[in-house]
Amino acid sequence: MIEAKSWWYPRKVTFTLQQDDRPSFAAYKILIDPQTDLILGAHLLGPVAEETINLFAMAIRHGLTASDVRSTLFAFPTFGHDISQII
Repeated sequence: MIEAKSWWYPRKVTFTLQQDDRPSFAAYKILIDPQTDLILGAHLLGPVAEETINLFAMAIRHGLTASDVRSTLFAFPTFGHDISQII
């Protein structure tokens, strides 16, 4: 059994999403192995979660650590930009 730290945090979404009629709140849960810093899983709820989850799928598939993803510079304002703040 792997111990993992996780976060579940409802938050107001970025300015980008507030430009349309989508809900203005989202929530997420990210599972990270505290020993290896590997991302084990991600749950995203909210507008455009189907786009953002792809970045987590890529990170998991290629063995990127949470630190790797956190240190990546994502374009702003984009949906991917929030990843560095939620991981």
